[in-house]
Amino acid sequence: MNTLPIHIRHTRRSLVFSTTRTASAAPSVRVRCGQAGRHRRITLAIGVDGTKFSLALSTTRTSNCFSHRSARGGQAGGYRMNTLAIDIGGIKSSLALSTTRTSNRFSHYSAYCGHASHEHAAHPYSRHQTVACILHHAHRDCFSLYSPRGGHAGRHRMNTLAIDIGGTKFSLALFADEEMVLRESRQTDRAGGPRSMLGQLESIILDWKHDHEIHRCAIGFGGPVDFGKQKVTLSTHVEGWNENPLVETIGAMAGAPVVMDNDANVGALGEGIFGAGKNTRPLLYITLSTGIGSGILTEHGVYRGADWYAGEIGHLTIRPGGPECLCGSFGCLERMCCGFWLDRDHGKPASQLLLDPAFVDNYVIDLSLGLKAAIMILNPARIVIGGGISKAGDNLFVPLRAELRRQITSWSRARMDVVPAALADDSVLYGALALAKETFPL
Repeated sequence: MNTLPIHIRHTRRSLVFSTTRTASAAPSVRVRCGQAGRHRRITLAIGVDGTKFSLALSTTRTSNCFSHRSARGGQAGGYRMNTLAIDIGGIKSSLALSTTRTSNRFSHYSAYCGHASHEHAAHPYSRHQTVACILHHAHRDCFSLYSPRGGHAGRHRMNTLAIDIGGTKFSLALFADEEMVLRESRQTDRAGGPRSMLGQLESIILDWKHDHEIHRCAIGFGGPVDFGKQKVTLSTHVEGWNENPLVETIGAMAGAPVVMDNDANVGALGEGIFGAGKNTRPLLYITLSTGIGSGILTEHGVYRGADWYAGEIGHLTIRPGGPECLCGSFGCLERMCCGFWLDRDHGKPASQLLLDPAFVDNYVIDLSLGLKAAIMILNPARIVIGGGISKAGDNLFVPLRAELRRQITSWSRARMDVVPAALADDSVLYGALALAKETFPL
């Protein structure tokens, strides 16, 4: 078993290669790389056979090998000579593994990392995290999938931890490839804040790790997220989340790379790839739950906007001068139609209120005002509505479609295809699976 720890800073990359057979490490190789965001491209080539491993490090600016190390390792038997080539750039990291007996590359990995330019800021993952992820994949798929003599050794499944953090409840699921094998859901302790929820998350994750290795993780968070910085902006329903380092915390618990987005964007991925919006683009996904949010899915993926805050349909003003929303504005769609305020204003949960046809007739007027704005601006091929309120089924959707047809501008030929989410409570969990696969591919 050979181990390659890599540490990458803004101005220096450090690499150490060691073999567990001798319990000794080769000398570390370090190189200065210039200013952050303007790195030289560094290439590390590694040769490994039964008795010796060697490393060569070069920069593409000079195309010269400027550092080389070689050391004896323990006798490992008749292994092929496997070469691992790693290309670590300011924007993207890649590696390939090949065997000299066939001279054919049989596995390659590539992933975006860092903030080298705004153009690539849609891939906001640290170089340390990204390189560690693809090295993990390479070891699992190449050194494990292929025996030392080149024979196939059976395919390991990729385990993805999916987390949905909401204002009413939070859920976790573990996927083996695309099969959900574990799932747990608990009520959100609003008074306990992040400390309570993170404690419960840690307990569940550590319990699952006894029997399952976690290879990657994705989170759908119920509130605004700065996707570029991978930080929670805030939660309007649970205090204490402002600027919380949730990604780093979950990464330490899971021992795997983590990516996060707001739950509406993640839900859009879930329904768009696995659910009611499959093969339908552009897709608008709306979550009607404790709060209200939306995700926009195009043929190019999730549309997040210039600053990551696209899709905040819950804070469109539909009733100027209406009641004050938690965001500080008045008459927001969320203030008029979300579960939190329905309970506060009417003294009953939404599930009970939506059994009353007279209440629903009034409710869909406000809801349609928000949907109309989205249709007139986006002209989506389909609108998928998820979240707890969507479980009202035909009691909600039949009058909603009728009211929406009444409100849409008469000359508009924009389609009004409004359907409930097919994945019910699991839209965000399946979306987290999709986000993890997209961010940390095989």
